[in-house]
Amino acid sequence: MHVYRIYVPVKPQSGVVSLSGEVAHRICNVLRKRVGDEVVLTDGCGHEMRTRIVEVQRGKVVVTVEEVTQPAREAEMLVCVAASILKGERFELLIQKAVEVGVREILPLLSVRTVARISDVEKKHNRWLSIAISAMEQSGGCVLPKIYEPMKFEEALQALNSFDVKLILHERANKLLRELINELRGIKSAAILVGPEGGFDNSEVELALSCGAIPVCLSKRILRAETAAIVGASILLHCL
Repeated sequence: MHVYRIYVPVKPQSGVVSLSGEVAHRICNVLRKRVGDEVVLTDGCGHEMRTRIVEVQRGKVVVTVEEVTQPAREAEMLVCVAASILKGERFELLIQKAVEVGVREILPLLSVRTVARISDVEKKHNRWLSIAISAMEQSGGCVLPKIYEPMKFEEALQALNSFDVKLILHERANKLLRELINELRGIKSAAILVGPEGGFDNSEVELALSCGAIPVCLSKRILRAETAAIVGASILLHCL
């Protein structure tokens, strides 16, 4: 039986918790839970609360917390996907699948060849965060993914300075990412830079290399940007 997890930004606690608004709506009208049913809540900081519904009112659900745990489902390594914003729904798909495989940070890039245009950054950022939260809940995660505000390429490189290693995907790179696995073992964090539909501009590649980024490719085939981001992140998360 599938266990539904719901993100609720509350401090883990015992006793009784009152839920309202969108959370109560989802429990009652989407999941169709009733008094006596179990609901698992996550605070987005690594904790889960196994609760049971004791009361349902109009617009409110009251649960009693039966157990608070810290599941060991998150990858030990922190991976950030710094990806150029893509047209249409492709960037949303990238966010969804990246979070599902365990990516904890996503940095939207405004690169030279970025085709997509954003008119309302705040609205778009809220949409991306909502997608990331849903993906976290669906995949059983319990750490809220971080979605950065969109950044220009130079700003992004500065923001990623604290990562142990930075990788830039480039179709003409001499090394496959899987060939670097042994060299990368033991690192605690990695950022992977993914270009837009037309790839990174040469000036961006040169700037990234001057900042210590390692150029890699994923296969001998040409991958769509959203596919490359997910494949690259999966290799880092599950092969190291």
